[in-house]
Amino acid sequence: MAEKGAVHSIIDNIHERARLIQKRVIEAANEMIPRIKTDIFTEFGEYQQAKVEELFRSAVNQFYAAYRPAYYERNFSLYNALEYEPDEYGIVDDQIDNDSLFSWDGVSSFERGGGSHGLFDLVFMEGWHGGAAGIDRRGDVRTSPHYRTPEGFYYNWGKQAVNTESPHDIAMRNIHGAESMMDYEFEKIAERYTEILTNQLSEKANMIAGEVFSDWR
Repeated sequence: MAEKGAVHSIIDNIHERARLIQKRVIEAANEMIPRIKTDIFTEFGEYQQAKVEELFRSAVNQFYAAYRPAYYERNFSLYNALEYEPDEYGIVDDQIDNDSLFSWDGVSSFERGGGSHGLFDLVFMEGWHGGAAGIDRRGDVRTSPHYRTPEGFYYNWGKQAVNTESPHDIAMRNIHGAESMMDYEFEKIAERYTEILTNQLSEKANMIAGEVFSDWR
């Protein structure tokens, strides 16, 4: 009977140490996981911002290439229309979903054309290559954008402005078309950090087990 009691005591001692190991491993995991999560989303945020900027710039270049200016000089300020606000990790998923990646505030030269209801809307949102709408000095009305003629210091209407697919529409099509690629990149980043976490936690568990059983006889 004494031997059985000794065996039970040893087993109970092992169970107690195992529970201690489990508790400490869980605590270690709870410390590691938030850091790994931050690393995953921060790296993806940097990748996503770079990809969105690349796709946006490509869209603006495509719009510029659709028409060679004959009536005005480009100032290339459309490049400043991308004004996203990333979340705490640098991710812009919400703005991609609700189409709020762009702002006329950064396109200062367009403000002289009426701000958010002027050339930003006409050029960036609607795809007009220059031109203006409204009333000229003689009272002639143009409801769609027209170029101004040089005669009379550009106060007289010329031909209707050229209209092609807007930079906004091109950019959103490019960005939405790349979402599956960005999702795949996120998965790759997450898998890599998950492997790192697994290895770190395994090493930590071995160290904890060694500490807990260091006095085992």
